[in-house]
Amino acid sequence: YLDMGLDLAARFPVVAKTFAEADRILEPTLGYSITDLIKRSSKLGDDEEKREALLKQTEHSQPATLTLDIALMRLMAAHGVRPDMVAGHSLGEYAANVGAGIMTFEQALLAVSARGKGMAEIQLDDAGKMAGIAASADVVIPALAEIDGYVVAANQNCPTQTVIAGASIPVEQAS
Repeated sequence: YLDMGLDLAARFPVVAKTFAEADRILEPTLGYSITDLIKRSSKLGDDEEKREALLKQTEHSQPATLTLDIALMRLMAAHGVRPDMVAGHSLGEYAANVGAGIMTFEQALLAVSARGKGMAEIQLDDAGKMAGIAASADVVIPALAEIDGYVVAANQNCPTQTVIAGASIPVEQAS
């Protein structure tokens, strides 16, 4: 969302420094800074609806989200809060890798920027859907067999929640 994390950047130098680092790393490839992308009013324009849509595009949201993740991690570390272990899923894996010392912030930013660009380049007639179903996989999987079209149990979050994914209409029908 517009202005995300910028209130913290105004208050805490470690957060501002993290945003400045992301700007330095990504401005040459993006053509603008992460900070300008996130700011409600910046040189990228004042049309909030257009700016919000731009920020939500995966090639922008991924590096922006990672920047805030790392800024928050560094802010917590500045106050003595450090993790004993880290974990992440999908985009969160990159923040976890930085937190674990496996990747530098720069390496992770460049990776998620390339990842986001690659994802944005994929053009599909139906991008599909996902849905969390409040039932076990034992209940969900047989029900999916009765749905016409492509829909599968993609993940079992816990014993009472199964995530389904597939083509839009079959996911809607299964839901």
